[in-house]
Amino acid sequence: MVKDAVIVASHRFRTVKDGDWEIVAKILASYDPSKQYIVTCNGDTPMGLLIREQASARGFAVYEFPVQAWQLGPKYLWEVLYMARHAAMVELGSDFHLFVAPSRFNTIEDLVGRVKQANKVLYLYGQEGEPLETEADR
Repeated sequence: MVKDAVIVASHRFRTVKDGDWEIVAKILASYDPSKQYIVTCNGDTPMGLLIREQASARGFAVYEFPVQAWQLGPKYLWEVLYMARHAAMVELGSDFHLFVAPSRFNTIEDLVGRVKQANKVLYLYGQEGEPLETEADR
């Protein structure tokens, strides 16, 4: 079975640290660009851009789910849009590499819950790139 990867950094990752390049490179090295694709989002943040650029440079087909508003609306609508995006990502991916902020009380927690509920492979990384949880922890 071909395993396609979803690599997402929480929108709270506003900077890229030196070690982030190596972590993303290591994740991508475990997949084959001729057989697999990468799904991501938050390409408007430095970490999201890093993921997209590294995957593209390695020859992966990259699919990105942007959520953009041309006029800000109510917060609940944003949450619904993010949840719909997460549902689509869970349908597309088999392995999930999620970079999460210390305070995970945001929409990334919805994605974590959906991945666990679907019994997909999950890797969580903290602000410093440290592994927080893997499928072996479940």
